[in-house]
Amino acid sequence: MSSLLVSRQDLLGKEISYLDQAAEERITTIKNSPSNKGFKITNQEEIQLGKRRAKLIEYQTDASNSLDSAFHKLYLVLHFNNLTSISLDYNQQDGTAPVELDKILANLTIDEPSTGNVKGTTSAANVEEKIALLAKPAVARIFNLTCAELSIPLAQNLPSSSGKSYRLCVAGYGSGFFVNSKGFVATNGHVAVFDDFNIANNAFNADLVLNLFKDFYLPKLISLDPRYAELTNLEIIELLKQNPDVLAEILDSIASLVYDNTLTLSNKRVELYVQKGTTPFIYDSNNYKLTNAADHYQAKLVDYDFDPQMTYKRFEKEPSSDVALLQLEDSGDFPALTLSKDLNTVNVGASMLVIGFPGVATDFGLLDKESQGEETITRGVVSSIKETTGGRKLIQTDASIYHGNSGGPGIDSNANVIGIASLSPGADSAGADFNFLRAITDLQALMSKNSVTNETGEVQKAWEEGVIAFFDGYFSKAVSALQKAKQLNPALVEADNLISVAQDKISQGLDKKEATGIFAFLENLSATEKTLFSVIAVLLGMFLFASLVIAVKLVGSKSQGGQMPPTQPPAPPMSVPPSVSPLKSVPPVAPAQMSPVTEIQNRIEISTQPGAVVDPKLPYINVNTGSVYPAAQPALNDQALPTHNQFNVPTEEPGANQIKG
Repeated sequence: MSSLLVSRQDLLGKEISYLDQAAEERITTIKNSPSNKGFKITNQEEIQLGKRRAKLIEYQTDASNSLDSAFHKLYLVLHFNNLTSISLDYNQQDGTAPVELDKILANLTIDEPSTGNVKGTTSAANVEEKIALLAKPAVARIFNLTCAELSIPLAQNLPSSSGKSYRLCVAGYGSGFFVNSKGFVATNGHVAVFDDFNIANNAFNADLVLNLFKDFYLPKLISLDPRYAELTNLEIIELLKQNPDVLAEILDSIASLVYDNTLTLSNKRVELYVQKGTTPFIYDSNNYKLTNAADHYQAKLVDYDFDPQMTYKRFEKEPSSDVALLQLEDSGDFPALTLSKDLNTVNVGASMLVIGFPGVATDFGLLDKESQGEETITRGVVSSIKETTGGRKLIQTDASIYHGNSGGPGIDSNANVIGIASLSPGADSAGADFNFLRAITDLQALMSKNSVTNETGEVQKAWEEGVIAFFDGYFSKAVSALQKAKQLNPALVEADNLISVAQDKISQGLDKKEATGIFAFLENLSATEKTLFSVIAVLLGMFLFASLVIAVKLVGSKSQGGQMPPTQPPAPPMSVPPSVSPLKSVPPVAPAQMSPVTEIQNRIEISTQPGAVVDPKLPYINVNTGSVYPAAQPALNDQALPTHNQFNVPTEEPGANQIKG
């Protein structure tokens, strides 16, 4: 068994700039995969492929059975900082596979980096790129800042902290996406809702730690050594750095008291923000403040189906789903995604994309601020469709999902949302990607409960029109649609780059002209509609052809099966005077024969039977040429002639010089 896979790493994954580095990373990934036991490199060399620098890596892995030895050939092609990988997996019995691959690669060419497509092979890269671009504007990062007050009750064993209050705040990031153009945003419940234990277990900054240490731990130290009372704040912080266990003990103690409901939080305040454009969130953890809040959309929590205790407790039966619905406080028309209407159409093995803001890629220290606001797109397949202990559907995928992806959409090949990124086993996954999305049905139920419909709106409509026109090569049409989308929603920064590229294409003379009339109608049909139209056109053509055949047969039957009844009976025969004017305008017909001539009511009828002989006393007509000859010409030889041929030939003057008989 052999398989050929072509992928575009630069479109949906990490861009790699150096071929050797790419090869090392790929080898490491393959080697560490649990399924590749007995990994062994048999050959590694640099080659030319498609007139590009490339790397060939050949390796073996232990087969699961003796009949299926695992051999692998991996080609990495670097072109203008884009990486294309081509891999072949085959066994010993399939010895023709490498030969077939060599034939394909012999004719391989690679486009310029504007498209990066591989010619001569089948790749879904362009389709995935278009789907990702269609969905990106509707995906946004979400920021949750939740604060509350922790009040310590009066207690004899806590003399230094009794009756005091502490402000606890926790900030979290997640992903989400618009489901309605009026500003409704979907995300995970655990992104939008923090309970008391989540707050107490995660809320701390320098001031809080300092105050807690002074009130809970420092009195013990002073009782042991009075000199500890002279410590400054900076000295206390340095002491905590040297003794991190002390800080952990304080925080764990408070969290445990909250978990047991011994301590409760009050005056809880939740601030939710949805990212505008690609502007990142800037959070001041010391002052519990989002410093650039004015640059983003503030939102409110509409409803959620989520039990926060699921984040730290185990349940025999899942108590809830993990979905939430927000609404922006700003008005306007926002790009929104279409939700899948039937999960039964989602097949295991189908390709899918996950879009979101994973922390490892978003908050990476070397990125500039604008890059931190860019979505990350990961590609995978639907690995399985499973159910939770509560009977809710989960979609398993190998698309990468990390902290920060939570709440982001899983997109199918039709650019419809099929699930919401929710769960990842993390360290338990042994380096592989086994991740789960909440099926979109959970969100749809929550939306229905709150009378929220899935409406994409005018911005998304214009955006989709522009993106599709761009990929089809109609750049003028794309610019017009994208400018409209940008006008409707100025925060649609994705349109700027696409408009710029489209205008460059137009200046290069690469703009396609739109079809008009029937061609425009046909071009706008879907594939199914085009097929149906073709069938109807064929049937209509067959009907018209059949009608024409029937009409011809009917005319022929009139010509050969009997003449039209005359308006008056034919006159008796008479001799033709020699002064009769020649007949004109007789159409040429075949076969060229001669026969006796009679005329009835301006109609010449040529009627003979087989073996008939022309009377030499009468003029005769050449049926082929229409020429009339005088009498006393040689008689026609005996031969079989067509019977009852009929032609309409007008005389020179209607009603005058009529031939009688």
